[in-house]
Amino acid sequence: MDALFEQSAEMARVITSGIAIAFGVGFMLNLSRAQLARGTGDSLGYSRALQQGIGMVILLALSANVELIAAALYTIGSGIDVDPSSSAVLTGVWEQLAKFFASTILGGIGVYTTVSAVGAGMAGHISSIVGSPSGISSTISNGIVLIGGGILTMMSVLVANSIIATVF
Repeated sequence: MDALFEQSAEMARVITSGIAIAFGVGFMLNLSRAQLARGTGDSLGYSRALQQGIGMVILLALSANVELIAAALYTIGSGIDVDPSSSAVLTGVWEQLAKFFASTILGGIGVYTTVSAVGAGMAGHISSIVGSPSGISSTISNGIVLIGGGILTMMSVLVANSIIATVF
């Protein structure tokens, strides 16, 4: 049974690496599309790229955490070395699930903040080339909001990790 689990874990690592590479390349291409759409004012293209980016983050977080979640579920399901109703085992499963959901949600927020920041910078650059003072002032105000949003996103990562560490 343990050899089968080790084989499955190795296959999961290979698959996860392939998924990470595919999503990494797709994410960079999608981020470029979102930046271009934001800079040119294409709101439909921007929202489409943003939705795809958040979906990619969710799937990437799932693939990154699948081995940890699977190991915890295997420990419960095997019942060989451990009592499945053990509170330590159940706590471990819930801790891995909490980390997965926290990384998924905060990753989506990070995607939104990154795309918005770079898009606002491109919009400001285009506004300065065209000579639009209202566009430049809008870019400055968006930049201030995005800096605050970036700081809050980084703080929320620390807060989420400390809450998970405290609870578990």
